[in-house]
Amino acid sequence: MEEINTVVIKKLWIIISNNPFIAGAILFIAGLICTNYRRIIQKMKLWIAYIYLDKGYNKHAKIIFSKILMDNINDNILASKAYVGRSLTYLNGNEASLNRAINDAYEALKRNIENGNAYIALGKAYSLKGENFLAIENFSEALEHCTRNRKAVYLCLGIEHIIIANYECAIEDYNMILKNKPKDLKALCNRGLVYYLKKEYEKTIEDLTQVLKLQPKNIFALNNRGNAYDDNGEHDLAILDYNNAIKYKKNIALSYYNRGTAYKTMGDYDLAIKDFNKAIAINLNFINAYGNRGHVYYMKKEYKKAFDDFNKVLEIDPNNFVAFECRGNVYADMENYEQAINDYEKALSINPNYIEAYCNQGIAYFKTGNYERAIESFNQALKIDENNNIAFSNRGNTYFRKGDYDLAIDDYNHVLIINPNDIIAYYNRFITYFKKGDYEKAFEDAKMVIKMDPYSNFAKSIFETVYFKMTKEPKQEL
Repeated sequence: MEEINTVVIKKLWIIISNNPFIAGAILFIAGLICTNYRRIIQKMKLWIAYIYLDKGYNKHAKIIFSKILMDNINDNILASKAYVGRSLTYLNGNEASLNRAINDAYEALKRNIENGNAYIALGKAYSLKGENFLAIENFSEALEHCTRNRKAVYLCLGIEHIIIANYECAIEDYNMILKNKPKDLKALCNRGLVYYLKKEYEKTIEDLTQVLKLQPKNIFALNNRGNAYDDNGEHDLAILDYNNAIKYKKNIALSYYNRGTAYKTMGDYDLAIKDFNKAIAINLNFINAYGNRGHVYYMKKEYKKAFDDFNKVLEIDPNNFVAFECRGNVYADMENYEQAINDYEKALSINPNYIEAYCNQGIAYFKTGNYERAIESFNQALKIDENNNIAFSNRGNTYFRKGDYDLAIDDYNHVLIINPNDIIAYYNRFITYFKKGDYEKAFEDAKMVIKMDPYSNFAKSIFETVYFKMTKEPKQEL
């Protein structure tokens, strides 16, 4: 008889799964009629609670899960499932709700240590709390106990590994899915994203092309393949992908933003601004769109508009250190170095390891003639990145301005070790040797400048000057 009733309930499940309110009515009627089949009714309550949960009716689901726990506190298997369900209803809440989710998941495990779904609930709760290593630990434990939902667990693990930048493990997670389902769209999309983060753009393009063969209108795949093309220097192909993303779904701000960044990279600033405008119209709090539009205005020397955009970023996110640095650059271009230095200081107070702010601060101090403070800023940049060419080059310029020619030459040497093709470093070192009166070394650097830029009349003139100093007589025309 119980088997027959189970079959009936399963058929009811198909009917009611699309309407949880009908489910509630059936549950009430069943409770009045089927008093002899208490456990079956409790199972039905559990199934209906999960329907509510799946449909997003968390409040209704929570009430049913709680009632099941009151009625079946001694039924460990049923109680364990109900605790997991109630745990999941807390996942959209605040810190206190997430703690309740964790407590319920642990209660589920007390009643059934083999309940893999309890480990999944724990993993999700810890993930939302930002405790990614605990999330990974619980998702991994879920794999030991789950015979179903393994794909969902690997997807969750992959996301956690991406967050902690363990890209190799993330790829392995997605490989485990693709091993059994080579055309799984989510796994291909996510693995393609990981390859993008690793800057393996060809692999990104390969994975996302597979997705688009199966699902040509996949907006995620179009945008991310476009990003891979763009970062790989294939801007026209990138724009084609963004165009298709916009064609298939016009109200996605990210598609316009991505196309705008591609136009920006190509130097087509007016089209970039037009796309950033569209992205902002769709999402009024799109920080990156404001920031990039501000940078385009800065490049166009439309400083008032650049200020407005960077200020908007700071209105939305007062701790956005990049916006402070960018606004400082606008002040510096306007020769308001005091305000520029102030903005760089604000950026560094938020992110003390922000190399660009140290370098730009150093340049601002250099412009004001405060060479000691400039050198301090460049030194700070080099503590963070000992191979930073910009810091070495500008510190060298500062030493040159102070008359410390040997220290300047040493910094230019560092630049050329890092980048042997840096023509500016050869030119700066040439000038420094010339100032020192070391004309032979200056002559060698002048030859390198001409070799790298043979059409430079300025390079030829300095070559003539050095040669004259060395020989005391003019050299024949080159």
